[in-house]
Amino acid sequence: MSPRRNRSSDPKEIRYVRLKPYDKGKGHTTRRIMIDKLRFFAGRWHLVDVKDIEKYGLEERKQKTNDRDSSALMFDIATKEEAIAIDVEDKRIRESAPDTAAQAVDLRSTR
Repeated sequence: MSPRRNRSSDPKEIRYVRLKPYDKGKGHTTRRIMIDKLRFFAGRWHLVDVKDIEKYGLEERKQKTNDRDSSALMFDIATKEEAIAIDVEDKRIRESAPDTAAQAVDLRSTR
């Protein structure tokens, strides 16, 4: 995990923020976004000042602006330890997911 740094170096004033990884089934459809001068890419952690998180309302941002009630949250916001735990859990889920390419049927062989 190599996060990109934005401004302050005081660890108490910094949070790890990432745009949730693309997963259409969960409603996470945003792949990249720029808010003022903060640029986020899906699945990448960025170091962001707590002041900027509050200023731009990153904790409450939703994937779909026109459907705020049922839309999924756009960002994961965590401390360094929480970010590492999220990455470990994501990796575990990816590794345990069935390989759809291996299960695919070759339609040409059925003719």
